[in-house]
Amino acid sequence: MLFRSAVRGVPRHVIELAAGLDRARFSVEILTGHSEADEGDLVSEARDRGLSVTRIGALRRRVHVRDDLVALYQIYRHLRRASIDIVHTHISKAGILGRQAARWAGVPLVLHTYHGVPEEWVGDSPKARLFRAVERRAARTTDAIVAVSGAVREDILNLGIGGNSRWEVVYNGIAPAFFALEGAQPSGERGLRLVTIGSLTPEKGVDVMLRALPSVVRLHPGVELVVVGDGPLRPELEGLARELGVAECVRFVGLAKDVRLWLRECALFVAPSRREGMGIAVVEAMAMGCPVVASRVGGLAEVVVDGETGLLVEADASDALSEAICKLLEVPAERTRLGANGRARARSVFARETALRHMQGVYDALLREHLQT
Repeated sequence: MLFRSAVRGVPRHVIELAAGLDRARFSVEILTGHSEADEGDLVSEARDRGLSVTRIGALRRRVHVRDDLVALYQIYRHLRRASIDIVHTHISKAGILGRQAARWAGVPLVLHTYHGVPEEWVGDSPKARLFRAVERRAARTTDAIVAVSGAVREDILNLGIGGNSRWEVVYNGIAPAFFALEGAQPSGERGLRLVTIGSLTPEKGVDVMLRALPSVVRLHPGVELVVVGDGPLRPELEGLARELGVAECVRFVGLAKDVRLWLRECALFVAPSRREGMGIAVVEAMAMGCPVVASRVGGLAEVVVDGETGLLVEADASDALSEAICKLLEVPAERTRLGANGRARARSVFARETALRHMQGVYDALLREHLQT
């Protein structure tokens, strides 16, 4: 269950998980709310893959007491009518409402996955303290908590959430299709393409990439930056590109149904995030042989092996980012080496089958323990 099915990493992960579970043993249904207008929607894609998807009419991103209470009742009513063995929630709002509804409906096993730490939880404001208190209470009634990286687990624990809970770290896996194609890795100056993929929101740090770009372009005039994704900051980021004088070498292409079309011609993938639970787009780029420059934040430091599959730099440091990019653009052989290493690491650690085996193992262990009680 998740609160929206936007064209973003978490909904894609949920669809991949649901589609990949053993159909002979698991009958899966996705419950989801409504996406925002600029986020796209993956419900049709999920249904095209044979998945059962149910919309919860009142479940939306914004916090609204009346609508949230209605959504809570709608989830409870749906779970009560169905014969559900496991409820697995993702993202904070679906996690709070879904776990409470599942307990009221008598669902035997309840899990929740943390994909990162929402900005609203951090700090000492009354709002942040309230969110943390609600999460602590929800964690106490959760049979198992899953984190998409060790960094996310530590961040959540440091907020005082889930200290006495059963934890599992399960990296998100990527579809086999990403291993079928490799990036083009052009060797000349013309057509050198940098790619970044993500929602155009503050945590993704696209503004940091744009501020790094003038220095890169001065040394490598043929460079083009492709920004794949959409979000509320797009007009502001387009304006920043014009202000910095790099608008002609930046393409904002919006949402992409298949990001492989951009990654296959990628000389270098850039992930300038300020916060990142894991970085599934980075793994997808690595799977296609793209070398990576990424911020040393969250789960990215577990995905990218510095000096072996890419380079890590401090977050919010545009000078360090441009230096790392230029360093790799100047040495095609090093890009090739990093890309090959990244592809091997993606296949061995982050393949969908690995994640599915791990997650099914968690479900099986919980079910066995439940039947023994």
